[in-house]
Amino acid sequence: MSNTCSICEKRKSKRICPALGGKGICPECCVSRRDASCADCEHYIAGMRAMIDRFRTSGKHPFNINITHMDTIHDILEELAFTRDLDAAEVALESYADDSSPFYLYARGVINSMYYQDDEEVIEDLLDAIWLYPFFFYAWYNLSSALLELGYLAFAYDALQIVVNLTPPNYDLHIKAKDRLLELAEMYDESGALFPLKEAMIRNQ
Repeated sequence: MSNTCSICEKRKSKRICPALGGKGICPECCVSRRDASCADCEHYIAGMRAMIDRFRTSGKHPFNINITHMDTIHDILEELAFTRDLDAAEVALESYADDSSPFYLYARGVINSMYYQDDEEVIEDLLDAIWLYPFFFYAWYNLSSALLELGYLAFAYDALQIVVNLTPPNYDLHIKAKDRLLELAEMYDESGALFPLKEAMIRNQ
């Protein structure tokens, strides 16, 4: 391995980069170039774990998200939970329609799940919200519900694990996700499957 970083060609190469075919890279370039293609790299994994730990303790994250009307959209969902008036919620939400807002997309997914019960459309809305804001743990939890309705057990399992990873242990949604995972494990054990749930999910993937 060359002593010089293959990217900046200035700093000392201290790591081997799988995404660059095993070429050397400096830590600074390693961090600046990371993306989903680095998923198997130990440095990417360590960086993501550090990012998640920081989010769990401080709520801080590196994502640039559109928070316009976030509080208003939250109020619409709160009102819906109280009144169950889907028509009013849908009309109110469309006043703030914005496909660049993960909160609007999430709310649309929630309303669709209650109104139309089209799980494929719900999944699409929630995935769009997560694409814009990957640490949106409410969207991940609701995604698990829609996935379970369609029988996508392995993907629902992953979504719940992400909720557990993103939330502190005393958080309400963390507890709900853990309980749902426990229920899935018990159902799986009762089905007479050859492997416990966690191992089965790894095999399915």
